[in-house]
Amino acid sequence: MSGISVVVPVGPEQHHSQYLEECLDSLHLQTLRPQEILIIDDMAGLRGDVRVGEEDVDAVCQFWGGPFDGCRIWYAPWRLGVAAAFNCGVALARNNLVLMVGADDWLEPECLEACLEAFQKQEEDLLCYYYLSVRYHAEDGFEIPRDLEDGVQTLPCNAAMVSKQLWANTGGFPPETGSGAPDAALISILMVHA
Repeated sequence: MSGISVVVPVGPEQHHSQYLEECLDSLHLQTLRPQEILIIDDMAGLRGDVRVGEEDVDAVCQFWGGPFDGCRIWYAPWRLGVAAAFNCGVALARNNLVLMVGADDWLEPECLEACLEAFQKQEEDLLCYYYLSVRYHAEDGFEIPRDLEDGVQTLPCNAAMVSKQLWANTGGFPPETGSGAPDAALISILMVHA
């Protein structure tokens, strides 16, 4: 099985550039390192904007030991939106398995390893959606949802791993899901085709 590419779209919204460093740090701390990190500059100004400068982009690639083919930045010619940016990232990825993660999210260290293990157990294409469990505590001021007797809710994170073949078969993110929660729509589409 080939390696794993990680696609990280970075849009012009402040929360993307504000948390990009933490996102990339979480990729560097993976127990299974990605063979490629593909940053999609979706009009974020990664070429030298005040918010995210050249030195930050260079720092991303320095982790890999200097200029490294495994760390690339693709500059969108116009504003794509998160759904289309993910579609471009999957298309441009060099590996068959592609993990999509938001620039304002970070992953637990075992995320890539767990997703790869799930893929290796299956014969056919599938979708791995990394998740986390959130425990609600009434004393923290949160009201525990009624359907959660134990106070634990499992939530999908913005980190889905797909094979390029499954992505091609389903068409990826529909462009009309570019705002809101495109990943919620994608899960339904992929499950129909998986």
